[in-house]
Amino acid sequence: MTQSPLAFENEIDTRPLITRILAVEAWRAEYLEVLRELATVELDWAILGARIDRYRDLIEREVVRDPFLGKREEFLKSLYGSDASLKSIAAERRKFLLNHDALKPPKPERQSGSKPAAEKKPADRPDA
Repeated sequence: MTQSPLAFENEIDTRPLITRILAVEAWRAEYLEVLRELATVELDWAILGARIDRYRDLIEREVVRDPFLGKREEFLKSLYGSDASLKSIAAERRKFLLNHDALKPPKPERQSGSKPAAEKKPADRPDA
C-alpha cells in the first residue's frame, strides 16, 4: 500500500505509457490531480464503504453458498474486519497517498514584487 504514485516514472522499458505521461508536465499535473481526487473522495470510507455494501448485497448469498469460499463471517471479515480487509487496505492507501509529497496541492504562485497580505504594512493598504 506504500507504492509511490510516481513509482514507474523512469521505467521506460517496462512501463512506457506512464513514463511518457509523467514526462509531460501538464499531463503529470493532471495525473497527480486525478490521484489526489481518488484518494480524497473515492477512498473515503463513507463513499467506498457504501459502494462495497451495495456489491456485498448483490453477491453475499452466492458467496455463502459457494463451498470453496468459506463462511459468511470470513467473507465479511475480508471486507471490514481484519488488517487485510478492503476497509483496512483502502484506509492505508488513502493515508499514504494524501501524505505523499507529490500529491500535496501545489502552492499558489506569488506574483513577483508583491508581498503576501500578511506581510503588508498598514501604510501599504489603501484606506477604505
